[in-house]
Amino acid sequence: TTDFSLLSASFAIRDGQARSRDMLIETPLIRASGAASIDLDRRLIDANLRLGIRNTGGDSLLAAIARLSLPVQVKGPLSAPEWNLDPAALSGPRTRP
Repeated sequence: TTDFSLLSASFAIRDGQARSRDMLIETPLIRASGAASIDLDRRLIDANLRLGIRNTGGDSLLAAIARLSLPVQVKGPLSAPEWNLDPAALSGPRTRP
């Protein structure tokens, strides 16, 4: 089981590699979107996501915070991937559309 309320992606699969440019993961409080490559034979993931808070109400402060996102890299085995901030993508403030 997962805590995801939504997990969506389309994949192009070739030579044991599944690639997605439209990955979307949501929990009741968090939203992540981005691109991923999964090595199906070795069961490894390499993903670059934008992680942010979901705007779940009409509160103006939450709406402002929900427009901010952090770049996150997800790498390693599917059974225990490592999540880290992406320092190269932290070059300035970012907002989500």
